[in-house]
Amino acid sequence: MSDASLTSLSAPVTSGKMESITITNEKGRLSQEEIDRMVREAEQFAAEDDAQRKRIEALNALSSFVYGLKTQLGDQEGLGGKISDEDKQTILAAVKETTDWIESDGGAASVEDLEEKLSGVFLC
Repeated sequence: MSDASLTSLSAPVTSGKMESITITNEKGRLSQEEIDRMVREAEQFAAEDDAQRKRIEALNALSSFVYGLKTQLGDQEGLGGKISDEDKQTILAAVKETTDWIESDGGAASVEDLEEKLSGVFLC
């Protein structure tokens, strides 16, 4: 595309007033203001995306830990066979409580809430 423009001058016979119309070839181009706005939005969304990524990673870490712990407790040749039934029941209760919390509140929980919950399960 060229940067050409067309200027047309006209003077109607009835009024005699000179009019000017300029047609420029700017179709499909962004103004500097539009570019700046898009850059600002991209930066804003990048920060939001990063926060969301961290939250999802924390939720996945909690879910994976709880699932892995539950699986290990069911393995009678592994951890499940090496701890007392009382300890196993205590841990399973914590796993159930955490799983219920993930289902009800996990989707809206902050990274800090999720990390705190993981620490609580880990220390049970």
